[in-house]
Order: sequence, then C-alpha cells, then structure tokens
Amino acid sequence: MFRDAFARRRCLVPFDSFYEWKTEGRSKQLYAIALASGEPMGVAGLWETWRSPAGETVRSFAVVTTASKGAVSPAAWACWLGEERYYEKRREVVRQ
Repeated sequence: MFRDAFARRRCLVPFDSFYEWKTEGRSKQLYAIALASGEPMGVAGLWETWRSPAGETVRSFAVVTTASKGAVSPAAWACWLGEERYYEKRREVVRQ
C-alpha cells in the first residue's frame, strides 16, 4: 500500500513538542515533551496527492509509526529525504 510512497514520496513532519500520558494507578498525567534547546524535531512521513470525491486535488501526509526511539535525527534527514540512494538505509532511519 505504501511501497511507492516509501520509494518516492518521503517527507519530514516538523514539530516542536508532543504530548504523552503517564498512568499511575487510576490517575493519568499529561506531559508535554520538547527538546530543552527549543529546536524543532522531525518525524518520518509519506505524502500523496489524490482526488476527492468532489474532484478536488488533495495533498495529504501520514506519519510513519513503528517501534522507534523518537524523532528522525537531523543527521539522518538527508538520507530519509532521498539524498542517500540506499533503500535499506532509509528503512533504518525510522528504526533508530
């Protein structure tokens, strides 16, 4: 389903923070997670252009979710975006 997008339409989705819930017993605490430096982060994404039922061109994206250790490292951005030619290397970017 996403094979073609993975091969040709990768993107980075920028964000500066995200939220996580921590459950302790019956209570939940919401935490905002951000870099101490305030710098933006990026997660791996795939984009697509498609036509809506009304005939409009729609551009959308999906965030790649997997058992990951967080955002894509800035050192790996060029590889994810296709400046590296190796397919397997791109797969490893989202598994860091």
